[in-house]
Amino acid sequence: MRLWIEPPERPDQPDTAHHDAWRMIVDKRAVPAAVDAGLALVREGKLLRPSAFIDLVEAVDASVLEELAGIVVRTKWPRHPYLAVVFSRMIELKQEKQLTAFLERAGVELVDDPDGWALGAFVLTTSRVGNREFIAGWFEGAEHRPGVPMWAFAARAATIFQEAQTPAKLLRTRFDRVVELARVACKTAIWDDTAAFCVCLLLIDHLRNQRFDEFRATLQEHRALLQRYVTAPAVEHPIVRYANSVKRAQPVTAKHLEFRRYRGHPAALATVPGALVSLPGYLKEARERPIHLQLVELVGELDDFTTAALQVLLPFDEMLESEPRSPRARELAIAMRKSKPASIPWVRPAWAKLVKSRVPWQTRVRLAIGA
Repeated sequence: MRLWIEPPERPDQPDTAHHDAWRMIVDKRAVPAAVDAGLALVREGKLLRPSAFIDLVEAVDASVLEELAGIVVRTKWPRHPYLAVVFSRMIELKQEKQLTAFLERAGVELVDDPDGWALGAFVLTTSRVGNREFIAGWFEGAEHRPGVPMWAFAARAATIFQEAQTPAKLLRTRFDRVVELARVACKTAIWDDTAAFCVCLLLIDHLRNQRFDEFRATLQEHRALLQRYVTAPAVEHPIVRYANSVKRAQPVTAKHLEFRRYRGHPAALATVPGALVSLPGYLKEARERPIHLQLVELVGELDDFTTAALQVLLPFDEMLESEPRSPRARELAIAMRKSKPASIPWVRPAWAKLVKSRVPWQTRVRLAIGA
């Protein structure tokens, strides 16, 4: 066990020495003995090398996790990865109530540390831990915190989308909050690729207020970022990378990220005509539902919104560049009518104004009647 308490030779590289040692422990079926020895070291306050602690936490009995979280907080070990892997494992084992209670007790000690605050933001937005009031309180004053990652602001904005449930409700009550959050994030956060989500919100805000020059300037400035976001593999998403940095046994995979929740309800199957056709879909979802469901849905929310927004925002840029009464303006008007961007309703007045200024009235009439 001496290897476990020695620092890794190259902290910025995979810990091959520990991985080889752990593989040997598994092959010899000595995991229970290794867990007992590792727990003894941790209870003595000995700091294990990060990879050893991650494997230890994933192998211990669920009843020990809250104790380990308390040790990490008390000894002030780095919140990531030490506390992060404990919290991650508690979420995997459905210990959300225990974790919520722990955060309520220890939250004061975490919020003063940038890594501790980011960990809390991750847990609260990617799991069932905490209620709306607790989440809002955790993010209060985030714009004044040093070192807040962009993905944390994006995750908070996505939870507001999820609370609204429908674009119409978001339109009425929450969109200003989300835009302000995006504006603060772009000014104060440490940027990563989730900035694409926040930039899309700012672009939409420019359009709904018909600030066309600011829209085009912002789009031009961040075009490379937006393109990179929509083409990057889903497993490279910053939130997924953060999660997988402390997961060995059950990482978030590309297959998990392809999952979409089946929206039917079993109670309705016997009463809705034709609903029995959906039974296989419901059963398939029950089998394939990932253990990281809330995280998968959050990342899906960010990706779906950003993709849908770009399908609307890029034609806006082309329309602004097109000449009045040009064939290209007519093509764009037809294409936008067919796409019907119901998920981005805030830009409709601006689009109507552009179409009116660039497309002849006869064409607009034919578009209106579906000709």
